[in-house]
Amino acid sequence: MKKIIKAFFYSRNKFQPPYFWITVFCLLVVITIILRLANIAVLSDTLILGMLGFIAGWIALYNHQRGKK
Repeated sequence: MKKIIKAFFYSRNKFQPPYFWITVFCLLVVITIILRLANIAVLSDTLILGMLGFIAGWIALYNHQRGKK
């Protein structure tokens, strides 16, 4: 179980802050989608798509910068 959780925050046995924040934001998106589907909170589709786009952009920028090293 420890290795599974470690995979969300580490790369090559080094802590990677972007992985931590991407995991946090993905969890927030999942919670947002669940709240939307359960009609507990009225959240716009634009908000959910914006959060997903932000995460996708962040992952793309981070991986692009890693490729230049």
